[in-house]
Amino acid sequence: NLAISDYDDIIYRFPDRALPYYEKGIILTKINDYDNAIINFLKAKEINPNKELYVTAIISIAQRKEKEASQFARNKDFNNAIPMYEEAISYYPEFTQAYFNLAKSFYFLQDFESAKNVLLTNLAIDSKQTQSLKMLADIYKKENDYDEAIDFYKKAIEVSPTYYKAHYSLGTTLMLIDDLDGAKESFINTIDIKSTYFKAHETLGIVNMMMGANDLALENFLNTIEVTKKSYKANYLLAEIYNINGDYSTAKTYAKQSISIKKNCAPAFYHLGVAEKNLGNIAAARDAFESAKKDRDWRASANYELELIEEGK
Repeated sequence: NLAISDYDDIIYRFPDRALPYYEKGIILTKINDYDNAIINFLKAKEINPNKELYVTAIISIAQRKEKEASQFARNKDFNNAIPMYEEAISYYPEFTQAYFNLAKSFYFLQDFESAKNVLLTNLAIDSKQTQSLKMLADIYKKENDYDEAIDFYKKAIEVSPTYYKAHYSLGTTLMLIDDLDGAKESFINTIDIKSTYFKAHETLGIVNMMMGANDLALENFLNTIEVTKKSYKANYLLAEIYNINGDYSTAKTYAKQSISIKKNCAPAFYHLGVAEKNLGNIAAARDAFESAKKDRDWRASANYELELIEEGK
């Protein structure tokens, strides 16, 4: 307190000197009075804008604010996080990480327009921020603006060719516009970069099924469950393919494996029903279709199979 009082006296007598403001700011930082510290650092910078020391001090305070904001964000307290990120940016307008985290907070609140505006401002500062490019693409995708989404995913990949999540997201977006060849290429690229990313194996299998390449899809789904034991989807799709191929015993095994991962998995119950029916286990087939029809997306198909069973077909 005495030091601050002395610096105030010096500043009163020498108001055009930058150093006393800086030194006072240092003292205020030591007692965690960051708001007043930044006022003094900014005044020092205003008097001597070419002094790197003053700029560094301002950045340090901005970083403290950003760190404090991120603690709130991690706890999902975005109402406190957002103004702190904005304050950090006001101190240090080129603070790209603070812009990104601010945009992410808006994104979690589903305020996509605000998030998009922040990201565009951030990219105007540095156009090579891969995370910002991908998040902007994600927002355009949610808004069904697939052309813009694809463009920004490609920009993210151009900046960082090994950004596997951008490759994967590009592939899922290309699927939405029925560009299956492009999607397939994106998933293959994802796997080449990160072979343990099970979603890429799984979704590549789905694309191959859509393209009628069930043999390739079978390999993709087997790769998926080799990477992870948690993919209920790969298991029920394996059951579907094995049913198509007439290998009902193997189809039954994979359908049950899917159900063991996700208890109420309607497509798994449906494909289990198909396998049981073709194996002659009519009671088990009926039970499986009854479980499948609890899901509205599978109700019609399951009821159709139940009707065929009642008709003895």
